[in-house]
Amino acid sequence: MLPRITFFLVVIGQAFAVYNYNTITMCRGACGSYGQCTLNSRNMAYECQCYDRTLVHTGRICEPCPAPCTGGVCDVQPGGGATCLCPPGTFLVNGQCFDQRMECQLSCVNGQCQNVLGRWQCFCPQGLVLVGGACRPCPVPCQNGLCQENRNGAVCLCPPDTTFINGQCVPNKAVCEQTCVNGYCLRTGDGSWVCNCPPGRTLINGECVDKRIICQQSCLNGICQQNALGNWLCTCPPGFQANNGVCTDINECATGLYCANGQCINLPGSFRCQCALGFEPSFYSKTCKRIFYPCICNGGYCVNVGGVNQCTCPFGYMLEGTSQCVDINECLGDPCIGGQCVNYAGGHTCRACLQGFVLSPDAKRCLPINTETVTVPRPGSVFPWWLFFIDR
Repeated sequence: MLPRITFFLVVIGQAFAVYNYNTITMCRGACGSYGQCTLNSRNMAYECQCYDRTLVHTGRICEPCPAPCTGGVCDVQPGGGATCLCPPGTFLVNGQCFDQRMECQLSCVNGQCQNVLGRWQCFCPQGLVLVGGACRPCPVPCQNGLCQENRNGAVCLCPPDTTFINGQCVPNKAVCEQTCVNGYCLRTGDGSWVCNCPPGRTLINGECVDKRIICQQSCLNGICQQNALGNWLCTCPPGFQANNGVCTDINECATGLYCANGQCINLPGSFRCQCALGFEPSFYSKTCKRIFYPCICNGGYCVNVGGVNQCTCPFGYMLEGTSQCVDINECLGDPCIGGQCVNYAGGHTCRACLQGFVLSPDAKRCLPINTETVTVPRPGSVFPWWLFFIDR
């Protein structure tokens, strides 16, 4: 048994000697002065453990990371190249790992950096907002709101159910009430506020106005009446028609149906007929009818001339106006020279002729003695109308 043990010890010693020899041989000149060389007994390959985490084994020695990496770990990529990995809570700036708190403090002037879930954030005092790396007063008015930095500087963020108006966040109900005079504001299903007017009123330009007043303002020449539904409607009087809520005059003359034998003249809500000569308006004044006035001709006869009744008067009468024959007072012409003239209806007579005169056979003249009277009858009449005096 002893020889076998001796042999085993000899074998182990030889193996250790071989391993030690290989380690010394393979690590000779490897890893340089910045690392330690170790031999892998399984594959008989050596490995370098660099003294500094910023160093990397490339080839046979430990050398600085190809990527600047102060305070970090150099990560060599399989395809070549390297990146610097900073420890948690730090960030890489120009090849050096810095504490994130320091980064926050550099961009948090007048503020306070606090760690939130492993990340440092800048919190400004009340009334200040972070703009350009410093806590400053909000550049825009923002009463009752939250001032937040954006690309254009800052913006005011209002809480829910408020609206930004003139530099302040105003409750939406108050905004609704400002444009709801004589009404009341109610919240809708989507959370907005809407102005509601009481019955008989409608919303116009932010005010609940009486519908009757609205009707009267747009019901020119008409009358506003309320229907069964409570709505006010414009009712137009006869001769007018509704046109866009306004009662406009109907031009009856434009139809050509009225004032035959005359001229139609349109009036507000009606019309009148200006009739031609011999015509007069009818009872309803919608047309012109012929005039048939009875003649008072006093012994004459009535003749219609151009639609007008006129009298043709007998001898001894004259026409007065168009429908009356009146007696002619022949005595005004002093026909009874040398005697007395007596007028009667339709003629005259002479009497009491003076000395040297004699009454004519028709008793119409006082004739000088020694004068022959020749009576020429009037054509178509038995009455003498002209006397010739012939001195013998």
